[in-house]
Amino acid sequence: MQCLADKWREADATEDILQSARDFNQAMIGREIRAGESLARMKAEDVLQGIQSCMSRGGRILGLPLDSAFLGTRALSEFLGWCDTQDLRVAIEPESRDQALLLISPKECR
Repeated sequence: MQCLADKWREADATEDILQSARDFNQAMIGREIRAGESLARMKAEDVLQGIQSCMSRGGRILGLPLDSAFLGTRALSEFLGWCDTQDLRVAIEPESRDQALLLISPKECR
């Protein structure tokens, strides 16, 4: 039994269309790698330093810039999962086509 992608590949099997699909896949892999590196650095440095800064000045919300290209990546999903395990609430606010803002705060006391 064929899946939908198999039928699509058969219908569009010209070389430039196949190359376009390969280029797209490479771009997605590159995006995922960049997102993983950036969010790992954010988790290890920016979140910890930002929380310390918020605590020292009495702030309740930490805002960190996020490249909009990272939206929808596995790396971002993993970062959000990590935040959840740290009892942090995260909202993502689009600012422009290229930039978003991660708003991070402690979850409310239960």
